Amino acid sequence: ATHAGPDDSIEILSLENCSAFLSPADASSVTPIWFMKYSAMKGLFLWAVSRGYMKNVPLPAETPRRPERTRPYIYAEAELRRLFECAQTYRARCNTLNPHTLRHILMLTYMLGLRISETLELTVDDIDLDACTVLIRESKHHKSRVVTFNAQVSSVLHEILSIRDGQALHGPCQR
Repeated sequence: ATHAGPDDSIEILSLENCSAFLSPADASSVTPIWFMKYSAMKGLFLWAVSRGYMKNVPLPAETPRRPERTRPYIYAEAELRRLFECAQTYRARCNTLNPHTLRHILMLTYMLGLRISETLELTVDDIDLDACTVLIRESKHHKSRVVTFNAQVSSVLHEILSIRDGQALHGPCQR
């Protein structure tokens, strides 16, 4: 069975179809998602067994070895500079980002520690240059937060806003 519906008995769940759900045919290796699924299913099945809805837990008795966590890479200052400069050579085509826009997106994402989706959702109203803060609205788990920034980020924001508005703004914050 590929799924169970309201007319199916919980007893149709077997080691084979639970294993197939955990590791689909197109999956070449065990991922952290496998362990999330396994944990959720184990909790549900243990509850069902304790209430007498099932006789046993139809999951593999042994779990595979967890994949090693990817070690984060910290860019050197020179590498970041080259990355930001390289963004300016991005070919500007019809319906694509301007190279300078791409550079600013990368810089703000990195300098403010944002998710790319958070950077792309920013509006001018979210930026308070006087308080040196940026309001990130309803991001992960629909929560908002305030991110502070220093004079270096302030100068990038001034550059972005002056290009956008076609005019210079008052000086960067002095943090």
